[in-house]
Amino acid sequence: MESNKEELDNLINDVKDYLETRTKLGRLKALDKGSQIAGDISVVVFLSLFGLLFLLFISIAASLALSEILGKFYLGFLAVSLFYLFIGVLLYIKRESWIHKPIVNALIRDFFKDTKDEN
Repeated sequence: MESNKEELDNLINDVKDYLETRTKLGRLKALDKGSQIAGDISVVVFLSLFGLLFLLFISIAASLALSEILGKFYLGFLAVSLFYLFIGVLLYIKRESWIHKPIVNALIRDFFKDTKDEN
């Protein structure tokens, strides 16, 4: 009788240890996924910043070049602005398929990347 009680106590302690270990493992996996996603987002933000700076300077250069061709300073900047307006309207119209879905799919793919490896 005494040994059964000890075995039951050992089993209960083992189950408690197992649950604590699983909880810690879950937290560590969540932290790992969160840090991977945060790292990916920071890379995208960093590259976007440099891309925007490049776009700014190339736009100024194109505006100045068009100004010489068109003969008036403001016409070159107006032409480049209209080009960006066209691109902005096009992106707004296609935002769901060109921007939203690819970003969501990439985040989901990154989140479940290790899950496929485990199976």
